[in-house]
Amino acid sequence: MNDVNQEETNAGESTPSLVGPMIFTLLLVIVGSGIMSWFLFARRAPAPLATGDTTFQPASLDRPVPEFKLINQEGKEITLDDLKGKIWVASFIFTRCHSSCPTVSATMAKLREDLPKDIQLVSFSV
Repeated sequence: MNDVNQEETNAGESTPSLVGPMIFTLLLVIVGSGIMSWFLFARRAPAPLATGDTTFQPASLDRPVPEFKLINQEGKEITLDDLKGKIWVASFIFTRCHSSCPTVSATMAKLREDLPKDIQLVSFSV
């Protein structure tokens, strides 16, 4: 009978709960991960545009654009000859990019709205 009474006494005692320390540890890991991610992946604000002369100055190329043949979204072949003599803006998008590529795509969409229709926008998907 003593054994039964001893078990009842032990069952009535409260054991220390690990829930509090586990929650604290989980919160610590989440906050630490957030801070580390912020340092590693935080985007810096773009530099403000310089005031003053805002006339467009085309970029100079150190070398000519090489010949290329690519297929557009409509299945039509596009070459450098199709773009020669035209003003065009190029961007390069990586299909598995989740960082800057969506921003570049959004910028190109905004440019399409704002620029004259005779300016070609060309995105190279890799």
